[in-house]
Amino acid sequence: MANDEVLRSVVANIFQHLKADREEYEMLSNHVAAMRNALNELSDGKFEPLMEKHVRLLEQRIATARASSAGDYDEIIRRVKAGELF
Repeated sequence: MANDEVLRSVVANIFQHLKADREEYEMLSNHVAAMRNALNELSDGKFEPLMEKHVRLLEQRIATARASSAGDYDEIIRRVKAGELF
């Protein structure tokens, strides 16, 4: 059936994008960790406490935006499952 072929194609494309995104995330994560470790080493251990402080501050600032964004995704998922989008 044509619809099954289209669905398989869409799902395959989604996983191809997820694979590429994961590979990019892993590369960025490794580079960030290497930079953090190098800065901590160069600063004789003074960098890590400052980094933790700024991470906490940023996490507090973006918590609301993150919750809102998750709600947007939940709504899209609900609408797709309900057949409202296509």
